[in-house]
Amino acid sequence: MSAVLLSLSLAACGTQPKSTPAQTAVIPLDTVTVSDNDLVTSGKRSIQPGQAGTVSVYLVATSEAGDARNCNATPGQSVRVALTTTDPRIEKDSTGIAGYTTLTDCGQSAAGSIRYSASTSATPSTDDSDVARMTLVASGGKQGSTYTYPLASFTVQFTPAPPPQAPRDSSGPEITSEIIGTLGLNNWYTSDVTVRWNVTDDGSAISSMTGCDASTAQEDTSGLTLTCSATSAGGTTSRSVTFKRDATAPTISAAPSRAPNQHGWYNDDVNVNFTCNDSQPGSGLAAGACPSAHTQSEETGQNGQNISKSVTDQAGNSATSDPANIKLDKTAPRLNPSVTPNPVLLGGTANASAGASDPLSGLASQACDAVVTSRVGAQQVTCRAADLAGNTAQGNAAYSVIYEFQGFFSPVDNGGTLNRAKAGSAVPVKFSLKGDQGLSILASGSPTAKVINCSSTASTDDVEVTSTAGSSSLSFDSVAGHYVYVWKTDKAWAGQCRQLVVKLADDTVHTANFTFVR
Repeated sequence: MSAVLLSLSLAACGTQPKSTPAQTAVIPLDTVTVSDNDLVTSGKRSIQPGQAGTVSVYLVATSEAGDARNCNATPGQSVRVALTTTDPRIEKDSTGIAGYTTLTDCGQSAAGSIRYSASTSATPSTDDSDVARMTLVASGGKQGSTYTYPLASFTVQFTPAPPPQAPRDSSGPEITSEIIGTLGLNNWYTSDVTVRWNVTDDGSAISSMTGCDASTAQEDTSGLTLTCSATSAGGTTSRSVTFKRDATAPTISAAPSRAPNQHGWYNDDVNVNFTCNDSQPGSGLAAGACPSAHTQSEETGQNGQNISKSVTDQAGNSATSDPANIKLDKTAPRLNPSVTPNPVLLGGTANASAGASDPLSGLASQACDAVVTSRVGAQQVTCRAADLAGNTAQGNAAYSVIYEFQGFFSPVDNGGTLNRAKAGSAVPVKFSLKGDQGLSILASGSPTAKVINCSSTASTDDVEVTSTAGSSSLSFDSVAGHYVYVWKTDKAWAGQCRQLVVKLADDTVHTANFTFVR
């Protein structure tokens, strides 16, 4: 082993020696006391294998006479202190001097320390006598200086290393959580929610747990907090999780703003309003989530139009309303009124038909007023119809009431026969209207005559004039039951053919053709 040294410089102190020519006076030298300043009372130290220790060295210089004021050590001289032992279990500090000081005056002390250590392979002492003996040895200084070593030796006993201690757990268990469920919108779960906890502690065993079992929430909640607490040697840890569950869909219903008629039809625009709700505890509906009203303005088919809309709550659950069936017909029935027969004889019987149809909702009713035949001429009858939606239509059917004209009587022939008459004669024109209808049976300005071509192929028949009148006139022969119109012809018509046009008050026209001779 190398020696570990503590160097101490002793400064000169006292009065310089006086010399004589004959000889040099002998000056007593200093005495240096070396001691272990922190030696335990028993003189024994203990150390564990692999541990280090130090020895605090204490030096005091005095004169030979013990006078601390008259030191004569030469300046610049060093006193070295070494720690010696023969025990292989001690490893001395390889750096040598662990510390030193310099004396500057008599009586002053110098202190330093020497480091040593026990080998890691040192065998612990078996009893109190199994020790390593350690000694402090000083050297150097001014030649002739002397050293004393009170308490400069000690022993070191090797003690077993304490058994390794388990690391101290300084923190509580670590707790993590796992949430299992279907996550919807806005951090809401839309299914059952299961919370599982994972509790671990690498430092010590877990002694207790509370609330750490897996649990499942099957009811809606606006905020459920679960807490897991666990304790180990390192303390207690608590962790909490809070979740929201809304697995219930909202509700939505559709309803028309007014009821349909007794047939289930509307005949004007109708609104379908929607009512929404989200039961609590739930996520609720955001503003404007419920659909606005739907206005049905287009006509529908016979089966109607199903109106339905959806709503979604703030968790993402959706619902669709049952459809509101709207049957809308805004078009009035179509009318094609008519009278049968037309024309109808005065006082006769006729039927009026509305001729209604409705291609959408269908007809609910149709009818016409009674056909009046008590007067001749152009007439009209009113017809009405209603469809199942309540739309109505009204229209008029035109018809004519006419006399029951039975043709011209003798002496005038009907058809295309040319009745031969003498120009300038009075021709009695007889006809029947099935009774006396009064003398206002002729239209204004009727009868009239117009020139026609004389056809050589037409048959002719002589008019047998039986009466003579001074001018044309109309009368009713109540005995015969017919009208007599005496037509006064003109002599200038000789050689011409003319057509007598009798227009009655019922707007019917009846004609007879004549050829006139001289």
